[in-house]
Amino acid sequence: MAKPVTWHKTVGRIHKAVYMATRGWVGGNLGGVPMLMLFCIGRKSGVQRVVPLAYAKVGGDYIVMASNAGQEKPPAWWYNLTARSHAVVQVGPKRVRVRVTQLEGDERARVFNRVKARLPFFICYERKTQREIPVMRLRPEAGA
Repeated sequence: MAKPVTWHKTVGRIHKAVYMATRGWVGGNLGGVPMLMLFCIGRKSGVQRVVPLAYAKVGGDYIVMASNAGQEKPPAWWYNLTARSHAVVQVGPKRVRVRVTQLEGDERARVFNRVKARLPFFICYERKTQREIPVMRLRPEAGA
């Protein structure tokens, strides 16, 4: 039996198609929420995956939260990122190779609080789940 497709996956597919077709000019900001495309390699399949994600810019870094809209299970892209130390992001028309780090402890708390101040829907996601939401730093590599 096939898995049911949830509304957020359907919206995500449409968003990704429009973002990619317009090189990020449409879909780079959804209702005031900045969006990027994450290109990562599937940890089991070895196939490239492309995922639209809300992000916050902290310094020169892109910060993404593996909230999965507050579900108890982290999103698949988080497993893929933790399996490798690099990925590619597209912000608008620009693609950049990034080094991936999962933030921990005080640094995670400080950065996540900054993100929640800018993107308060993450407060709701945090309240919905028992797990600690992973906070990922995507740092552009030198020369990027």
